[in-house]
Amino acid sequence: MKVRLVVALAASVVGVGPQALAGGYTYATIQEPGTTVTQIQGLNSLGVVTGDYGVGFNTFGFIESGGVYTAVTPPTGPLVLPTGINRAGVVVGFTSNGTVNTAFVDTGGVYTAPSVPGATSTYPVAINDAGVIAGQYVVGSRHMGFIDAGGSYVRLSVPGAINTLVDSINASGVVGGQYSTGSVNGGFTYSGGVFTLINPPGGTNTSVSGINASGAVVGQYTVGSTTFGFVESGGVYTTLSVPGASFTSADAINDLGEVAGYYQMGANQLGFVERGGVYTTLGPVGGTGVTVVGINDAGQVAGNYSKAGGGLFGFVATPIGAPEPADWSLIFVGVGWMGAAFRLRRRRGGSVGGFRD
Repeated sequence: MKVRLVVALAASVVGVGPQALAGGYTYATIQEPGTTVTQIQGLNSLGVVTGDYGVGFNTFGFIESGGVYTAVTPPTGPLVLPTGINRAGVVVGFTSNGTVNTAFVDTGGVYTAPSVPGATSTYPVAINDAGVIAGQYVVGSRHMGFIDAGGSYVRLSVPGAINTLVDSINASGVVGGQYSTGSVNGGFTYSGGVFTLINPPGGTNTSVSGINASGAVVGQYTVGSTTFGFVESGGVYTTLSVPGASFTSADAINDLGEVAGYYQMGANQLGFVERGGVYTTLGPVGGTGVTVVGINDAGQVAGNYSKAGGGLFGFVATPIGAPEPADWSLIFVGVGWMGAAFRLRRRRGGSVGGFRD
């Protein structure tokens, strides 16, 4: 399950002011006062983030918007783990009391608890701007995916798979994730009743981490002992590998085709943004162990990082000179959405039994 389920041990979230750094970004750190662990779990198109922090053995959720923090406090718990947020600020996630895991949707402080009928646990992991939720559920020892559109559930299980894990959903309701047959771990997308296998040639252990409005997919795969990122669009695979890195993970893609992820080079683990084959390194000053959660159409990147002295912190990196996220709708209208179809994914022909590979 690629939901970032690290239980934070931290207490009320505040933001540390932005830092101007090389690479053309300013960085804002999310740090819980008096503690050393806070993490971001989701980023929306307006730069609003959601995440979790803890007090003692309890973990709580938050939404941060423009320096204002709002608590996410569903009635169940004590562990509260938000996993996604859409443009309207609706947050999805789940809670746990150590025995029972309960899904929640937070709409302006009003909570509902979606549950796949017959499931022992339901885990929402993402929500799109139309309010369609994607995630996974458990029956017995099996994990399967679901799409929840206003309480109408579509259950997802890749044919022949033991487990099907959903990680992302785009504006059209296309989802992506990973499946396991017991001997093969591969990636997939699902749209309109059709599963499409996503497996770069020669690779193993493929997973899909993100999908944009055009259907371009990003993820990771392994060749030997090395992990590479990839972009798949229209059946064409492009490998992503930061020069000199031993590990590259592509975790998110926006509607302009910009990819964000992280890489390992020696003892350093840092983030990156890839645009047309050019890599820009991301990472707050003094940060190590950088991971990436998402990238929006304003080019803002959210993620988490560690410091040499210990601790886990969230960050939002904003391109210097970039328009405010709210202004992008005007820019897109003005340019006729030029570039939005970058890496356009075309539908493949032919399918057998509803399964397309």
